[in-house]
Amino acid sequence: PVHNHFFLKGILSGDAQTTFQVNVTPDYRSLSPAEISTKHVLSNFDHALANFIAQVTLSSGEHTCWDPKYGHYWAWNKFWLQLHSAFQQCVIMPSRVVQAYLPSNIFPLGNCDTVLIDIMGIDGKISMYILCSNLELPSYLSQPLLYVQLFHFISSPANRPELAMWTVERTYTHDQNGDHHREGAVIQVTDVTRMVELIPVYGEAVASNVSSATCLESYEHFFLNNFADKESFHTFSTEFA
Repeated sequence: PVHNHFFLKGILSGDAQTTFQVNVTPDYRSLSPAEISTKHVLSNFDHALANFIAQVTLSSGEHTCWDPKYGHYWAWNKFWLQLHSAFQQCVIMPSRVVQAYLPSNIFPLGNCDTVLIDIMGIDGKISMYILCSNLELPSYLSQPLLYVQLFHFISSPANRPELAMWTVERTYTHDQNGDHHREGAVIQVTDVTRMVELIPVYGEAVASNVSSATCLESYEHFFLNNFADKESFHTFSTEFA
């Protein structure tokens, strides 16, 4: 049996079907937006956070005078995600770690887990932040936020019946200087619905300089593996049908 400690102590999704949890002690206690951008190689982090605040302010009616450019942040590189079984709602599945690794000797390009999010129907790559300030923050800044890099769907299983998998590709945007960047966004942690597995579209052969540590950062197109486990297969067979 799976101990139900996350559902007792974690952050619940709106439908109470998913719970999220972070460690009490963050990986970083106080980072400026510039330090986050540098450490995680996220050129548009401050822009993505400002966009999130602006969009949620409009939709919620809650306003804040807090300027994210001058704040400091507690930051985590991972969180835990736990779901009810898609087959038996009374069964709680084992928790899974969603993690982002900084660029290092082991992961020269960094390495991130992949999740589905429900606000735009697409999946993203993860780094995690919670905001801290001496000012009173609105409710939408009182829970952990995620920075994600986005993908979008380009074909369905019907387009490749021999594979029966969805295909996604990275999403890019141009900044005010005309430079080409991966599109990123800040979302609420409760917008995550589940972890997913991506398989690079290698083409006819795998490049000689690609390894298991760099393959997810070296390709533009990926198959969404709906055969990773029976829970994923059920989700993609029903909710995405």
